[in-house]
Amino acid sequence: MRQNQLFKFKQTFIFVSILIFFSQCKATTKKSTINEAEFRDHVYACWLGKNIGGTLGMPFEGKTDVNNITFYTKIKEGEPAANDDLDLQILWLKAMEENNCSVDAYTLGEYWLKYVPVDWNEYGVGKTNMRSGIMPPLSGEYNNAKWKTSNGAWIRSEIWACLAPGNPMLAAQFAWNDACVDHGCSEGTYAEIFTATLESAAFIEKDRDKLI
Repeated sequence: MRQNQLFKFKQTFIFVSILIFFSQCKATTKKSTINEAEFRDHVYACWLGKNIGGTLGMPFEGKTDVNNITFYTKIKEGEPAANDDLDLQILWLKAMEENNCSVDAYTLGEYWLKYVPVDWNEYGVGKTNMRSGIMPPLSGEYNNAKWKTSNGAWIRSEIWACLAPGNPMLAAQFAWNDACVDHGCSEGTYAEIFTATLESAAFIEKDRDKLI
């Protein structure tokens, strides 16, 4: 019981610290709104870039060889290979649509169990924990020392920026709810919070140094 209380204190302290930091940095943005045309252009560029990178890189994921790549690898029937970096973000969009744009870690955990068939690495650990009654954020902590600091969370951060354009604090909250399911209170979670907030701010701030 005491360990659980200490964990909750730790995660609350860290997240509040992050929110305070972003509130202090809020004044660095030049404007707080964008028009519909700008929003559509930014979302299209974000998703197109994500698809390009994923389609080119997916066939070589996990390989450490020097690859002689001149263009995209051959893809069966002209369709890109399945890519969890993209597929999970579509699932989160579905979750938002079906829950009036209001989801928490528990809701996303339910979608993990209902719709995600794979059990790779931290995905599998988080799902196994939830099936055993260990719910987020502990689902991303328990028996997950090997994977909780890996990159499985920040690779799915773009959706939160697109749903919270120019609102880094909201993007941070979404990212926390997402990442803690399978990464707990770890560097893997903080990485998604960082990328989601940076990408959200990029809708209204173009100075790279300020964004970082």
